[in-house]
Amino acid sequence: MLAIGIFADGTYGGVSGWIVGGVDQMKAQVIGAGTAMAWAFACGSLLFFILKVTFGLRVSELVEYEGVDIHLHGSPCYPAQSELTSQIGTADVEETVHRDMAILEESMAKDASREKIYSDKLGRWIYAKPRGK
Repeated sequence: MLAIGIFADGTYGGVSGWIVGGVDQMKAQVIGAGTAMAWAFACGSLLFFILKVTFGLRVSELVEYEGVDIHLHGSPCYPAQSELTSQIGTADVEETVHRDMAILEESMAKDASREKIYSDKLGRWIYAKPRGK
């Protein structure tokens, strides 16, 4: 955006850039670039504020912990994710289950609109927002 203000040699439209001693075009280019950046920042901020107020920008802690793919598609993104608990040993599995339950209970306390429903895709009970509400 500043190239014309720097390199213009006066051939086109009589505009002289910074290299040949013309400072006015450089000032105009800096003002134009600053205005474009301010406009983009203001519009982007407004758009994100509207999205945050209406839909929200983040998923809940439970969905973030379990993975968005499981909640949207019913299966983990990578096959290795479903086998992690079997590879870490039985002592660690109990600890992981207790930690998962604590996260689940905390999430449920924060989001009262979730209810316990059975997922045919996962073959287990999950806490999710029911459709149509």
